[in-house]
Amino acid sequence: MSSTPPSPKVSIGSRLRAGFANAFGLAPSRGLASVLPAVWGALAIASLVGAISLAMIYRSQLELVRHTEEVRGGLARTFSAVQDAELGYRGYLLTDDQIYVDGAADGLAGIDR
Repeated sequence: MSSTPPSPKVSIGSRLRAGFANAFGLAPSRGLASVLPAVWGALAIASLVGAISLAMIYRSQLELVRHTEEVRGGLARTFSAVQDAELGYRGYLLTDDQIYVDGAADGLAGIDR
């Protein structure tokens, strides 16, 4: 009977490291440490893209807020003008005094059409 020499025991961890090293074209002696510059570069690029995206989103949100405040201001002015007209007509109906109609006309003139 011929005897075969025993095969050396290799741990699963060392096999995985060697497999990753071969997959990425790395020398087994250097391991994954040679990939770190590429990883840091990819993280830097991803961070830059994220920062630019956030800045663009922030700018568009500021524009929407500005527009909302502009609309709300216009609505407040219109509501005030309608109230002035309503008060003028109510005063005229209660007193039959022409001065209240002039106030109502001023209120209606304040409404943007």
